[in-house]
This record gives sequence, C-alpha cells and structure tokens, in this order.
Amino acid sequence: MASEQHNRIKEYEFTNTKEDIIKKNYKFWRLCVFLSIYVIYFISYMSRKNFSAVMLDVQEATNLKNAEIGLIISAFYIMYGLGKFINGTIADRVSIKFWLPMSLIISSGLGALMPVCASYCNTKQSIFITMILIWGLNGWFQSFAFPLCAKALTFWFCKKERGRVWSWWGTSYELGEASVGFILLPFIETFGWQLGFYLPAIVSVFVALVTFFTLQDKPQTIGLPEVEQYFGKTVEEAPEEDNTPYFKLLKKYIFGNKTMWILAFAFIFVNMLRCGSTDWVLKFFKEVGDTRTQATIKAATVPISGVLGMLTIPIVSDKLFGGRRAPANFCYLGAAGIALLCTIGILNHGPNTLTCAEKIGLFVCLAVLGAGTCGALTMMGGICSVESVSKKVAAAATGFTGMAGYIGAASCSYITGYLKDAQWVKDYNITFVEFWFWAFAAFIAAVLCLPLWNERSK
Repeated sequence: MASEQHNRIKEYEFTNTKEDIIKKNYKFWRLCVFLSIYVIYFISYMSRKNFSAVMLDVQEATNLKNAEIGLIISAFYIMYGLGKFINGTIADRVSIKFWLPMSLIISSGLGALMPVCASYCNTKQSIFITMILIWGLNGWFQSFAFPLCAKALTFWFCKKERGRVWSWWGTSYELGEASVGFILLPFIETFGWQLGFYLPAIVSVFVALVTFFTLQDKPQTIGLPEVEQYFGKTVEEAPEEDNTPYFKLLKKYIFGNKTMWILAFAFIFVNMLRCGSTDWVLKFFKEVGDTRTQATIKAATVPISGVLGMLTIPIVSDKLFGGRRAPANFCYLGAAGIALLCTIGILNHGPNTLTCAEKIGLFVCLAVLGAGTCGALTMMGGICSVESVSKKVAAAATGFTGMAGYIGAASCSYITGYLKDAQWVKDYNITFVEFWFWAFAAFIAAVLCLPLWNERSK
C-alpha cells in the first residue's frame, strides 16, 4: 500500500516536472520567435521604404521622370504581390527558421545594387531598365517575409491572442517605415543618398545571421504540443484534413471562399491608399518647399500614427464590435478618407503659408490618415485572412490577399506618377490631385467592407 502510494507521488512529480519544462520552453520560444519576426520585419521595411526617402535624390541623379520613378516602384509591388501568393504557398511547407533570414539577406543585397546602377550605367534608359529589374527582384524576395511571419504567428499564438499579438507585431512595419526618416536621414544628409541603400543592407545581414539562431518553425518541430493543445483548446482542424492534399485545401479555403475574394478585392484599394500615403507624401512636401527634415517629419507622422491604429484593433474590433472585423475596417477606412479630404482643404490655403492652427490641423489629419490606413491594412491583409481559412493554408491566405493588394499598390504608383506629370491635370488646374485619388481609394475600400458586415472572427 505504502509502495503504491510512493509510486503515485513519483508519477505526479514526474508529470509536473514535464509540464513545467514544456511551459518554460513554450514561454521562451514564443518570446524568441515573436522578437525575431518583429525585428526582421522592421528591418525589411527599412530596406523597402528607403527608396521613398531618397526618391527625389535618385530622380535628380538620373533625370528620370515621375512616371518612370512610379514604374520602378510599381515593379517592386508587382513582383511583391505575385511573390506574396506564390511564396505564401511555399511558406506553408518550408521552415521559417531558414527561409526568413535567407530572404532578408538576398533582398538587402539587391537593394545595395541600386546606387551601383546609378553610378555605372551609362545611359538614362539603361539606368531605368536596370533599376526596374533590381527593385522588382527585391520585391520578389521581400515577399517571403509576410507569409512566413504570418505562419509563425498562427502556429505559435492561439486565436484568443491573435488580435492583440498581431496588432503588436504589426507595429514593426510602421516603425520600420518611420525609421527610414529618423535613422537613415542623418546618414543620408551627411554621406549622401547612396547610404540610404547601403546601411539597411549591412544591418539586414547582421539581423539575419542572429535570427538563424533565435527562430524556430512550429512548436512541434522542437517537441512541443500544438498551441491550441498547450492552452487546453480543441485543435481547430478537422481530422479528415490531416491527409488532404495541399492544393485541395487551397481550392476549398481560398479559391472557393467568397470571403477571401471580397477581402482581396477590397485590399486592392486599401493598398492604393497605403502606397500613396507612404511612398509619395515625403516627395510631395519636398516639392512644395519643405526641407528634407520638415518633409520627413510630416511623412513620418503617417506610419508613427499607424502604430496607434494597430494597437486599437483589439478595442475597436473585439470589444466595440464584438469580434466583427468589417465594421472596424469600415470605420478605419472612412476616417482615412475624411482625413485626406481635410488635408486637401488645409493645403488649399497654401502649403507654405499655413497658420499655426492650420499646421496643427495638418498633422492631425496625417495622424488620422496613418491610424486609419494601418488599422485596416493589418486586419484585412492579416487577421481577417487567416481567420477565414484553415491554419494549414494560413500563409497562402495572407499571400492571396497580399497579391491583390500589391496589384493596387503597383497601380497607385504608376497612376500617382502619371497624374503628377499629366498635362490635362495642369490644364484643368486640379490641385493636389494625388490626394483626391487616394481619398477615392479609401472610400471604395470602405464600401467593399459592407458585404462582410455581420461576419465574426472564428
């Protein structure tokens, strides 16, 4: 009797020790994975949006027109969009630990070739073609990052955490975008615009080498249970899907899913709004007479305020609307569109002759624009996408909406450049035509949220 009781105590102690080890390992690796994908995506954005910071410098050094600059940016977005879906299907079946750092190294190396192209290509045409090829390839390899990060968030964090954790991770790309002005600006001013490409490349290689050791693929690959089992939840996948071919899952959850098609179509216009409000704003303010520092501060207001938009997602979507994503997206996009109209109204008083109150109003409008744009961007391209499909195709789902979104971004880059150069715009004296175009995109995206109004997170 005593021996049997002793054996039970030993068994209890062993079980507790095993659970404690799992809990400790889960806590450690979840933190490592989150910090790794946060830093990687932060640096990834610095290596992507650096072109916006030196756009005018590149234009002056190469004599390229606005439409040609727009086509270079469009090349990035087209390849990024195509790659986001294609590489998203690959991401579902490869290791995050290897592919995420490797894609960062390759894309940063391509970015570093941009100043080399400007220096050593002999003609304007050769510069233009080479930059399109380099920046397009950069977009392709950058497109691995989001699906792989989405996969990591899906496998390491359960659904009840998703809105909160995803919104915190989403701040990485807004802060990464803002860092282009605040971190790169002093180096660009001191050493020239070329360092705007070289410095992110150097930092990217360092970060990639470190994260080779701090990333893991799925919990199961290191002997840990699935995240739902760890939290005592029912695993969300149906048993019959365990052996279902991957492309059948794609057909069922993505190509045959009405919600995914609506999200993808709406995301085209969300990324039109986002591309305009981030890629072209700094150039706009420099063209109307601001110094680089003044223009950078105004442009950085958009992504910095985007952080606030992302952090309000759990409050707006989960608490205010009870887990319904569409009403939250509608509010974010409507606010962004109204902010753009108010910006036009303020700028009509003269960009360089604004009163103190008008300057404050301009910053408020830019802040609302950033918060609204980034709130909708994070939910539609990330949270809504993965919640509408099986976890087995989570990376492909974000790639599918992302591909559609970057069709919008590519279109926006070319259309914005075209509108800035178009003679008919000047003939009709349409001022701030790009802001009107971006506002139109915001309102169209808001309207496209209506068919999904009553759908809740699953």
